[in-house]
Amino acid sequence: MCEKPPPSGEGVSHSFLLAVHRYQLKNTKIEVLELVPPYVATELMGTHQAKDPRAMPLAEYIAEVMEILATQLEAKEICVKRVYPLRFSAEQGQAKYEEMFDGFNGSKASAAAEH
Repeated sequence: MCEKPPPSGEGVSHSFLLAVHRYQLKNTKIEVLELVPPYVATELMGTHQAKDPRAMPLAEYIAEVMEILATQLEAKEICVKRVYPLRFSAEQGQAKYEEMFDGFNGSKASAAAEH
């Protein structure tokens, strides 16, 4: 039995970006930044997402990203504060990771059931 869930699309993307950044492009002038979005109020996953009160307003998300880009010039991973609990849950131990994983997936399932 697997203790951890299989890698998500986000996890695979993160690993790919690290591989590209660290190994393939490290001696070039190309800079790779990883943008880690939270659940944002857009219509990407359907019109219900744009109206979901749990989603971060798009204008607020863009403003925070632009502030990070302007003030944290060495940042390689761009994380708005709203994504911190999910992004850094694994560093807080297996129990915290599982709590965040279950909560995240439970909220997605609830949202899907509502629509």
